[in-house]
Amino acid sequence: MLNMPNQPLYIDNQDILEFNATVTSISQNIVTFSETYFYPRSGGQSSDQGILTLPTGETLGIVEVFYSDDGSEILHKVSEPIMVNFVGHKVSLSIDEELRSNHEKMHTTLHLVTSFIKAPVTGCRIFGNECKIDFNLPELTITKEDINRYIEECVSFDLNVSSRNMSASEYRNSKLYNSVIGCPAESNLRIITIDSIDSQPCCGTHVNSTRNIGKIECFKIKSHGKKNRRFSFRLL
Repeated sequence: MLNMPNQPLYIDNQDILEFNATVTSISQNIVTFSETYFYPRSGGQSSDQGILTLPTGETLGIVEVFYSDDGSEILHKVSEPIMVNFVGHKVSLSIDEELRSNHEKMHTTLHLVTSFIKAPVTGCRIFGNECKIDFNLPELTITKEDINRYIEECVSFDLNVSSRNMSASEYRNSKLYNSVIGCPAESNLRIITIDSIDSQPCCGTHVNSTRNIGKIECFKIKSHGKKNRRFSFRLL
């Protein structure tokens, strides 16, 4: 049975980087498929990119992936319009492994940062080999050296990163419901846990061990207003 186009299959299958699917719609350079393992842009994390191979053998770059306005479909933007109607045809797709890996490393790092800085998160962005996270932090007493030391320790400890589903009722009765702002409680949630140091709802991509983050550094801390502090990171 085919999966619905809006089903985010990457959640349980992050290791699948090549797959076949059926084209379900084409509108100029926007394509949908019967199934997809691409991560769609959301929650501050940029989407996966990759390659679409058409039945003719022609290849097009998949430059961005995102949800439709009503959230019912995952849309794939390709590098140029497709002029032939390939709806109903099988195609091959591949995900950029290096970009996916970079996003996994940085997203997991941001979980570590939120476990270290005990303040409300006001925004974040993950793109390429850099990421940024903002906190409502009126007094800045944390230095880049403090953060880098903490991340290095977490990486060296080889902490396990796991995921599980939590029902809406379980979530409402958990500490997460009181501590995490802006997470819906009306549906089942995916909980990402890093050993005993962090646990929070998240639908991003992550490494399965902090050791796999490798080398990353906080290279800038900048004030944006009286209370907002932005911490910027990059892979080394």
